[in-house]
Amino acid sequence: FHDMWAMTGGCHVAGDCTHYQRHCGACPQLASQRKRDLSFYTHAHKLNKWQDLNLSIITPSHWMRDCVRSSALFPEYDTHVIPNTLDIDLFTPFDQGTARDLLGLPRDQTLIMFGAGSVEVPHKGADLLRQILRHLVGRDAAIGLVVLGATQAADWEIGLPVYPVGYVRDDLRLKLL
Repeated sequence: FHDMWAMTGGCHVAGDCTHYQRHCGACPQLASQRKRDLSFYTHAHKLNKWQDLNLSIITPSHWMRDCVRSSALFPEYDTHVIPNTLDIDLFTPFDQGTARDLLGLPRDQTLIMFGAGSVEVPHKGADLLRQILRHLVGRDAAIGLVVLGATQAADWEIGLPVYPVGYVRDDLRLKLL
């Protein structure tokens, strides 16, 4: 499980909502006040169809494992943590200056990289990063932000240089970044 969809009434990230631990309904992500909304019926359908399956569940983190174990759908299933892996034959060290030249990024700044489809997605932490970066404005260090995804420089308004690189769809570019 790389997200919470299997154990919820449809959301991939439940945020502060714990309805999936009992039964979904009155879904905050749907802005629903009705107990028997779409999330309720989706959760009920999953509970009906997925009970008594012979599963071993793999999660990439202890936090996700704990969510699975506290869910109404999978509390008794064998659940293991296997962290996300990295191909160490592909992702080897690369000369930083050359990589920055190839990507059109400055050599004279400390660069912080952030990736998300949108700065408005709360669980990605862009709001926290924005606060930290605003705190660094005016300090002695030359700092810039490299952003992956759909986000643009204007989305940040932090007083530091922002370098949007868009979506990264190939391993070589990802290696350079």
